[in-house]
Amino acid sequence: MKTKILTQRPTGLLVELNENPLLVENLTNPSFSWIVNDYGKNEIQTAYQIIISEDDTFIDNQDQIIERNPMIWNSGKVYCNQSSGVKYSGPKLRKNTRYFWAVRTWNRDDQVSPFSKIEFFQTALKDNWKAVPIWQRSNGEISNPNWLFLRKKFKVQNKPIKYALAYATGQSPDPARQYVYRMNMNHQFVGLGPIRNFNDNCIYNAFDVTEHLHIGQENVIGTIAYTTENHLFMMELQITYIDGSTDVIITDETWKTKDAIDVYTDAGYFNYDYSFFEGPNEHIYVENFPYGFDGNPDFDDSSWHEAYRKEQPLNLYGYPSKNLSEVKLLPKHINEIDKNHFILDFGETIIGGLQLNIELDQKLQEPVDIKLGEVLNEDGHVKVKSKALVNYHDKWYLKQGYQEVRHWGYRGFRYAEIQGLPDFITISNIKGYVTSVALRFPFCSSAASFHSSNDKLNEIWSFSKNSIRVLNHNIYVDTPTREREPYEADSYLQQLSHYAVDREFSLARLSTEYLLFKSTWPMEWKIYTIMAAWQDYLHTGDDYFITKYYKSLKNKPPQVLLKGFDEEKGLVFKDSLNGYGENADIVDWPKELRDGYEYSNCHNVANAFYYKAMSELEKIANALGEVDDAKRFSTLAKKSREGIQTYFYDLEHNKFKDNIDGTLHYSVQSNAFVIEFGVASKEQANYAADYLASRGEIKGNVYSAPFLLASMFRNNQEQEAINFMTGHNSDGTKRKSINNWWHMIELGSGSTMEAWDESQDWTVSHSHPWGASPTFIVPREIFGIKPIKPAYELFEIKPLLNSLEYASITIPTIRGQINCSYNKTDFGYSFSVIIPVNTRGILYLTEGNEVKLNDDLYRPTDTDEGTLTYEIGSGSYEFSIVQGE
Repeated sequence: MKTKILTQRPTGLLVELNENPLLVENLTNPSFSWIVNDYGKNEIQTAYQIIISEDDTFIDNQDQIIERNPMIWNSGKVYCNQSSGVKYSGPKLRKNTRYFWAVRTWNRDDQVSPFSKIEFFQTALKDNWKAVPIWQRSNGEISNPNWLFLRKKFKVQNKPIKYALAYATGQSPDPARQYVYRMNMNHQFVGLGPIRNFNDNCIYNAFDVTEHLHIGQENVIGTIAYTTENHLFMMELQITYIDGSTDVIITDETWKTKDAIDVYTDAGYFNYDYSFFEGPNEHIYVENFPYGFDGNPDFDDSSWHEAYRKEQPLNLYGYPSKNLSEVKLLPKHINEIDKNHFILDFGETIIGGLQLNIELDQKLQEPVDIKLGEVLNEDGHVKVKSKALVNYHDKWYLKQGYQEVRHWGYRGFRYAEIQGLPDFITISNIKGYVTSVALRFPFCSSAASFHSSNDKLNEIWSFSKNSIRVLNHNIYVDTPTREREPYEADSYLQQLSHYAVDREFSLARLSTEYLLFKSTWPMEWKIYTIMAAWQDYLHTGDDYFITKYYKSLKNKPPQVLLKGFDEEKGLVFKDSLNGYGENADIVDWPKELRDGYEYSNCHNVANAFYYKAMSELEKIANALGEVDDAKRFSTLAKKSREGIQTYFYDLEHNKFKDNIDGTLHYSVQSNAFVIEFGVASKEQANYAADYLASRGEIKGNVYSAPFLLASMFRNNQEQEAINFMTGHNSDGTKRKSINNWWHMIELGSGSTMEAWDESQDWTVSHSHPWGASPTFIVPREIFGIKPIKPAYELFEIKPLLNSLEYASITIPTIRGQINCSYNKTDFGYSFSVIIPVNTRGILYLTEGNEVKLNDDLYRPTDTDEGTLTYEIGSGSYEFSIVQGE
């Protein structure tokens, strides 16, 4: 009888952490990843084979390889269980070239899978640009208007197109901390960019415009650009036809330009008081808008000016993540507070703007007044002058006839207040005229899920997941409203949250790389870059980042921290600078939520972060085989741990104090960080967690909360940790505390906040992704799911079964989804788990439990200090856990 083949074709193919990337910069050894699929239990990948070709038909319908000249690399059967971060080892790839690839795998019985679906990747242009940067020349004079329309008409040949890519960049994104251009083709949105430069690179994007083109017809590219310095736009369109021929359309002096100041008037900026950037208001005079310039080949541009060629930008570098898309969203709720005066609630944070589509018999005498905000005032109006120090207030002057009006730059808001629309627009039909246009980073909503017996916790997790979905931009930023700036701690927390809800890793890596070169304040934040680099490797199994930047990561700990370390005592002595300045120790933010933390020249949090830096660098050095470095980091981490345990732990009060030789004080921060970082001994951690629980609420801010909660979950305070998160007692009664995620939801926030309440600091945004930590706290702490080996080759499951009546979780990993669920029964618990192929899980349960699988006793792999350990291979399992007396 023929053996049934259980192994299935690989899925989830990634190159350099992206699906079908268009800008692979690494031509020597890019990395490949995939998900192994097999119906059998305890299955692993024992071998793989990768095929790369310049032709996309190298596998026939019998799943056989067709040997052809364009074959670039056939790895052959490679005996290896690695399925992520697999390095290419063929001949050097050519720039500006499309390659196709597929992979197949073998299981433990040497059964081979079918080949995966053929995917592709495109290498970057490198120095192969033909386009030149342009802006405007007016009447023979060089002109640099801040607002600019750009346009180009071109003919596409009358034959089938294989693919077409548009490459684009602009300068400078720095003044407004946003994209320089938004580009359309035949009146369809193509894309926007770039992000701000780093590492002396000028970033450019690539967009697939194959579906935008009209074959055999005149086509039009239309762009609106804005910047206040280094004015330039550069674009190159490459069309590849089925017959192998190509056409190239570039920016040059043949483009037409028009100053847009008569449309987007110089109306000042929407920031106020304390500005990090200059975001322009958009008072739009629609009568002057050149409708059709971006899609009508017959548009009259005879009065427009010729483009002016500018100096070529240096070090062009391809954007290494996914492009943003436009998503149009209708309001979820509408309130008419007066005639022609509406409040629109979009139900979630929008990073984007509004769009109005309307036809008028005559020009309106007064402008349409638009106010956007993150929350409402008590009187029901939009809080337009927000605690995020932005004031989104625009006026749109409509014309007679049909018009489509929209914001160009982005804002962060949930609510819109609109006055001055014509009488025929009512509460019942306004959705047909007004929408929001959100800029969204790709997100797979089915990648993660959570449900439990605690309704409040369910809603908080969903609120946090949705916050990552709506706040992810083209790079991690603290908030899209006030600062629009990546910060290390914010980015690290967003990275963990993002990993927990989507199988996406490139945006986190990009953000970490950006911060490696553009460090911010305070002192602790620099350590988070090391922590983020380790998490990158731990979650992807791809050592590219830690290898390339190992020296930079070693140099990340600030000199004041390194020089201040006394190896004999195992303590750091340094000036805290009271929390302000590049080398200051922030502890928590805002300062009102530091729980009264007392600084001295030797204080707790600075020492905790020194230990964390050394312990993370030790892991990175070991992963890279840097033995001597690893020993040195290990020695320093050990001395630091011993010093903190000896000098900071108060034996009389069984908790950690804030400082040595300063004012005696205990805070949640001085206990949470040392526990979560693994500094405290098990006994110390248990006592200190009791202290944290005794405080009755989260005494720190949203930033320190995940460290506090993890410390409680891991040390027998899981029920109180859940109560802290929800702001409710176990019996469902509400607590008086506002320091919880439920309070954010009650405030009407469209996404997670910078602080728990606007009263807690003079600047507070309602769009702060560092607040989405419940997305990773729930799987990591309630279910205890954490990677032990890179790429989840081995991971642990330590469920806290007494914390909820029932709960289920699905989380993504680079090797596939992990599913866990448990349910309290009369005898104990039922516990189910699905382990992805090519991974192993280690289930930890408290001694005294009896575990059965299919009614048979399931014996532990190991028993240690009251913990039963079960090693589980891939597959689906349903256990019965009978609790002992």
